[in-house]
Amino acid sequence: MKDLRQESSEDALKTSLDNICLLVQDIEDTCHSFRSDQKKVVDLLPSLVLKDLDLYRSRIISLFQLNRVSSRTTKAGGGTRTGKSKTIQMEKKPEPILMKAKSALFKLYDISTNITICPSEGVAYNGPAFSYPAADLPEDLQHKEHLSPFPAELLESTLSQFRVTVLTHLENGFQDLLNMSVAVVTGTMNKDRSELEPLLQLLKPVNIQTNVYEPRLAELILHQRRVDLHCQEIFDLMTSCRTELKQLETSITMKTQDLSSSLSSMEDDVQAARSSSCLVVVSTAMQDLMDRHDEDVQRCWSGFRQMVRTRLQEARTRNSDLLSSFRTFSEGGDFSPQEVGTYQIRLEKQIRKMRAIQMSILTELDFLEFTSQQQVKTASAPLEKKLADKKSELDVINRIQELISRTQTQIKDEAGSSNLQQSEISSRLEELSRMMRSTQDRSELSADPESRKQVEGSPQSGPQLLSRAAVDPPEDPVLGTSSLRKPKPSRVQDPGRGRSAGRSLVQRRQRSVESVSSQRGRGSRTKTDDITAEKGFEQETEQNA
Repeated sequence: MKDLRQESSEDALKTSLDNICLLVQDIEDTCHSFRSDQKKVVDLLPSLVLKDLDLYRSRIISLFQLNRVSSRTTKAGGGTRTGKSKTIQMEKKPEPILMKAKSALFKLYDISTNITICPSEGVAYNGPAFSYPAADLPEDLQHKEHLSPFPAELLESTLSQFRVTVLTHLENGFQDLLNMSVAVVTGTMNKDRSELEPLLQLLKPVNIQTNVYEPRLAELILHQRRVDLHCQEIFDLMTSCRTELKQLETSITMKTQDLSSSLSSMEDDVQAARSSSCLVVVSTAMQDLMDRHDEDVQRCWSGFRQMVRTRLQEARTRNSDLLSSFRTFSEGGDFSPQEVGTYQIRLEKQIRKMRAIQMSILTELDFLEFTSQQQVKTASAPLEKKLADKKSELDVINRIQELISRTQTQIKDEAGSSNLQQSEISSRLEELSRMMRSTQDRSELSADPESRKQVEGSPQSGPQLLSRAAVDPPEDPVLGTSSLRKPKPSRVQDPGRGRSAGRSLVQRRQRSVESVSSQRGRGSRTKTDDITAEKGFEQETEQNA
């Protein structure tokens, strides 16, 4: 029954119930057989008591040398004397104490006289009367010891009364002992029946099934239901975490798409921007939009991660509480050790599964977070590229405009200074013209008369052209100043060596003049450069001369 009460499964409980029913049937059959045997044994008690009483009575009768007769009864304590009667038959092996008492009493019997004793109604005994002989003591001993003779009648009366009392007690107790033995038998049988019947009633299969099997089955079902419900709650929790993760992924994807659409709409603003300030506004708006998106997404990720940790921690707490509630029968609970071991293994598997699910969800969450960041970067990359390109373009335009502005300012400044230097250049050109004429005159002195005549016929053609070219520069519509026109070289036909030397000298002068004019036209030469060029030209002229 204890094993049935502590079974750990429904199948084992059913098997134990079947085995117990077989055992109970055997016990019931054994109990009925035992009761039958017990009744037989107990029924022997009155006969055994009667046998013992007969033995006891026979010994009493033998002790007092009596015979039991069936005759009319007389009162105890008195009786009529009758003739001699037959003495009772003694036992073959009387006990020593009885033999000693019998021998002591034998000296006090008067065998010649028989009396009838009736201790109870319907029972009579015949036996010798008591007779005590007078004491025969020496005369001197009586006086010496101061002894007085004991009355013989008193001894005879006492012994007779004692014998009647013993026989009366024997006959009265005989019936009482028989009645008591019958009562003991009846009481014992009733007691055994009252004790055995409830036990047999409890051991009936119906009562065992009602009092033991069904309560234990209900406990097993309740335990299994509690564990199943707990495992189902954990499964639902993990499923809900997975589902909410998918929903969160969908929500983040939609937010990323909205961000991508917003960034795409800002590309038109970038293309329409005409200044860096417009680009700064667009860039700030883009950064604010991305910051808000990143903050929102991070809040979603963090909230979901914290929610998963909190839910799984609560599930672990419930799991631990359920494990601690499993108390065995020795601890005052209603769980068997095998049942506790089975449920512990199952709940430990649930703990490992929760740990694996948590790691899987967090890993997937990190991957989705990284993927979301990459999607945001991919969505913002075209706009950032266009912003960078547009910014570079506007920077180039701004630099060009600044360069143009600085160049115009510089040109205006240098144009003013070039007007101041124009007079100086004119004076120097005149000086160059005089130097050229003097050089030409010296060259003509060494030439032939015909060449001299040709030179004299047009002595101022080259210098005059150079002077006019230097003095009357044309207006430059781009720079807003007068530009120096390159002077045309003089075509002087000088035959012979003098003519070649003159032509070479004139060409060198013209190149010097052109160099000075071009440097002045670009506005990149200073007054010091002009003086240096002039000194170099003078040195070259002197060497040629």
